[in-house]
Amino acid sequence: MRMRDEIDHENVARFFGISSHNSAMYVVEQYCANGTLMEFFRDNKYSVNQSFRYVVCADIANGMAYLHRQNLIHGNLSIDKCHVDSRWTIKIVDWEYAALYDIIRRTVRSQAHATRGNSVIHFLCGEDSRLFKHIAPEIMNDARLSEPTRAGDVYSFGVIIKDVFLNLPGTNVETGEAIPAKAHQIMELACHETAIKRPTFEQLEKSIRSAVSSGQTNLLDMCVFSKFFRRIQFEIE
Repeated sequence: MRMRDEIDHENVARFFGISSHNSAMYVVEQYCANGTLMEFFRDNKYSVNQSFRYVVCADIANGMAYLHRQNLIHGNLSIDKCHVDSRWTIKIVDWEYAALYDIIRRTVRSQAHATRGNSVIHFLCGEDSRLFKHIAPEIMNDARLSEPTRAGDVYSFGVIIKDVFLNLPGTNVETGEAIPAKAHQIMELACHETAIKRPTFEQLEKSIRSAVSSGQTNLLDMCVFSKFFRRIQFEIE
């Protein structure tokens, strides 16, 4: 299977195949020991400055740019789909679900009638999909969820930018800490109401990395730098 043998990127979780147990089917994917991005920052005391947040967003954009180059659309991208492995690397998970569901619709004729009225988004999100803030408005149009698109993934990434700068553990909302102007500009471009005017993930990653003031280029670099900086502070004190 192409997704198992060929899809390999530092910011994308590996897909190992499909398994069954007690008549249930399971997708087997790379294990990320540090859990979701939110859990990672909640359980680890890092100095989460603005550069740290930019690098997080850039790593996610890097993984999504790779998936789109492989003609793979996530369809349900959110901050909960961004995990951290044991080597402190961000991994986008659950990216294979949309492709697998599409294969089922096209190849299993006995299910054709049952699935014809259900889009991939229905499969990914369920019946309460309007509760999912990360779904692009054109996909939610007329209360019927259409098929996932590249532009829809970009919109979802714009929502992730907001989450990273406002909702990650370490954000001090009491001091009025807000999204910096550069991040806000990138978020608005990604969430543009007109789908065709949204940038690509390559363009987004380039813009985000240009805003990083330090030399660190990925989450691992930032974590090591943060731990080293905190150790120096402790020794000085």
